[in-house]
Amino acid sequence: MKYVYPAIFEPDIEGGFCVYFPDISTGATQGESLIECMDAAEKFLGDALCFFEDEEREIPEPAASGR
Repeated sequence: MKYVYPAIFEPDIEGGFCVYFPDISTGATQGESLIECMDAAEKFLGDALCFFEDEEREIPEPAASGR
């Protein structure tokens, strides 16, 4: 199954970027550059979805339907 979730990227006041997924409440991630932040976001989302599956929790429904 393919999931598409909206991501919010924001500049960090100390440099780099932060990203979070409003539909995923397990945390956020960051990167020194926008490219690093996008890579970290992809890994974070994959890890978060695996966590939900491993814990047999319901995977949150994406707010923006990309299925």
